[in-house]
Amino acid sequence: MNLKDKPFNLTDSEEKWVNDVLNSLTTKEKIGQLFIILGDLYQDDTLDEFIKEYAIGGILFRPDLKVNIQSKYEHLDKISKVPLIKAANLEEGGNGAIEDGTRFSTELGVSATRNPKFAYELGLVSGKEAKEACVNASFSPDTDIDYNYLNPITNERTFGSDPKLVKEMSLSFYKGLSDSGIIAFAKHFPGDGTDFRDQHLLPSYNLLTSRDWFNSYGEVYKALIDNGIPGIMVGHITSYNLEKEFNPNVLFKDALPASLSDTLLNKLLREKLGFNGLIVTDATIMGGFDSVMERRLAIPYAIKSGIDMLVFNLDLKEDMSYIDEALNNKTLSYERLDEAVKRILGIKVLIKRKENIKVNVDTKSWQEDLIDNSITLVKNNDNILPITKEKYPRIELRILGNDKMTNGSLKDTAKEYLEKEGFEVSVFDIEKEELRGTKNLDKGKLILYLANLETASNQTSVRINWAKKHALDSPRFINEIDYVFISFANPYHLIDVPRIKTYINSYTLNKEVVEASLKKILKKPKFKGISPVDPFCGLMDTHL
Repeated sequence: MNLKDKPFNLTDSEEKWVNDVLNSLTTKEKIGQLFIILGDLYQDDTLDEFIKEYAIGGILFRPDLKVNIQSKYEHLDKISKVPLIKAANLEEGGNGAIEDGTRFSTELGVSATRNPKFAYELGLVSGKEAKEACVNASFSPDTDIDYNYLNPITNERTFGSDPKLVKEMSLSFYKGLSDSGIIAFAKHFPGDGTDFRDQHLLPSYNLLTSRDWFNSYGEVYKALIDNGIPGIMVGHITSYNLEKEFNPNVLFKDALPASLSDTLLNKLLREKLGFNGLIVTDATIMGGFDSVMERRLAIPYAIKSGIDMLVFNLDLKEDMSYIDEALNNKTLSYERLDEAVKRILGIKVLIKRKENIKVNVDTKSWQEDLIDNSITLVKNNDNILPITKEKYPRIELRILGNDKMTNGSLKDTAKEYLEKEGFEVSVFDIEKEELRGTKNLDKGKLILYLANLETASNQTSVRINWAKKHALDSPRFINEIDYVFISFANPYHLIDVPRIKTYINSYTLNKEVVEASLKKILKKPKFKGISPVDPFCGLMDTHL
């Protein structure tokens, strides 16, 4: 490790500061530097203890009002012996750090524009709003590649399924974050999106051959590393094929998730890809980490294998004791501990450099432009657009998934907009529905599905679950009446509504996107978005 090399590029005086701080720390404080804790889990006095007594390296708070996040960080900064890494998940805008931040766009929505300037603007807006609340680091961009439409956690969090597009957008997003003064950590190495399972629950797999990995995920990470990205977050994701690339005799049962794999961290990430920056785990509270080996062994083993910082804890003091125990029994060396802490301190120098950066953004204008260029008309087989009140005086809304959005209600926003346009709007009520014949169906009514089934941790799929009452909310009468389906999250709902004739992906749920999507089906402005994934899921019937 050389702190004068990329991505640190430290001056002599900066490197001296790192060494002076390192030498001033006790072993307990060095161990404390290895941890990024979830601040919401602890009372204020406990947090103060962790910062003062253990010199915890970093902290992340779940989004709260900006004034609250800012106040918490300003207090912790005052009592911290060593500057803190203050992290957030800035994937969609400033809302990843603060509740009153902007949900600018999902990564998938950005990619639908095919224009990297929007990825750069996403980075700038995200970073500016987060930095105002004292955040200085982000676990983003998400550089996963959405190869498997059944994956429940990648989906709209990614820049899509085309590695070249993912690389281009990731680089632009990273530059925006960096220019706003935020330290970026690309995730989730070696790459999520091929398995249909979630690493939050179990160790998942990157299923690509070694050659295909280097031509896809490998290209993305190499480009980011070459462009100086300072941090990489490692997933609890196993790649048996990459393990075999460096150790042909490795058995499948012995291949470890990257967060515990010396081969993937050192042979691949450090040596082959040339990464000299800071390596952090994804949350160690996940099943993908804890189900591999005893936690008592896994915590120090991760550091020994090449991890520099551990994100989140089950019991912080217990996890710290596992590091101390490993140092005492020599299964973890003090040299390796010092190496990790030096990298952590090197990142804190980079944070210091960016401390006074301020940027100007035109959030509203940029977002309007992005939304107009991202909404994607996937199917228009019956050419029923634009929707007019002369043909469809009545519209029935069917809301799928979560109705709540950051600035209101999906249902209420849509109803209000359509009523202003002169439509008679009703909302589907399963309690009032019964099995009945089709001869009296209302041909002057359009059924409009508005779906918000987002990716989320700890769920095993993102599919439409129809009402238990005979699935009366499903689009069964496609040959008798007209339906329009708009998804504001998962782009793959055609798997469950394959014969819907008019289908739109809008990628992000907020009031601005809802109103823009409705405007497009009523006023017929041009649909400019190009899908960054295959919304037909490789199936033939979804094209019907």
